[in-house]
Amino acid sequence: TTTTCSFTLPNRNVTVTRNYRPGTVVNVVSNGGSSDLVVSTPAGIRCPTDCSQAFFDGVVVKLTATAGVGKDFVGFSGVTCLPPAGNVSTPNVCSFIPTGESQNVSASFVLESRTVNVSVTGNGQVTSGVFSCDQPSSPCALNGSYGTQVVYTAAPAVGHRFLAWTGCTSSNV
Repeated sequence: TTTTCSFTLPNRNVTVTRNYRPGTVVNVVSNGGSSDLVVSTPAGIRCPTDCSQAFFDGVVVKLTATAGVGKDFVGFSGVTCLPPAGNVSTPNVCSFIPTGESQNVSASFVLESRTVNVSVTGNGQVTSGVFSCDQPSSPCALNGSYGTQVVYTAAPAVGHRFLAWTGCTSSNV
């Protein structure tokens, strides 16, 4: 809705009325990156680009979060979400009725957790920082976050030589 009124005067008297209605500015604060998205219905918020919008009081605002690649959406905070329609819960959706002059809503995203299983074949060990694996009979698990750089170093036992990696996208042999 535009805040200006423009027209050509006709050959009669005209009455123009301005109408105001209370509204609340909703501010979305997200810890996500440029690939994480929060969108509102009614339209107006498309965060991380447009994160603030004024909505009329009494209107239900629905925020929908979409996590980018390698991310998970954790949840919304700062508002009480209305019960979902049909009691079907959708964790990435929050509907609420804004109140007051402004209302801040936080959207939280985290990196997805990944597990790397390391197996040792033969005599030796694999190390990565404080991580060490030298159990040929069972794999060792290393947990980390999506996008984390992982560097493994092979250390053959005395009298053995390192042969090759399998499952590693790059290696220095």
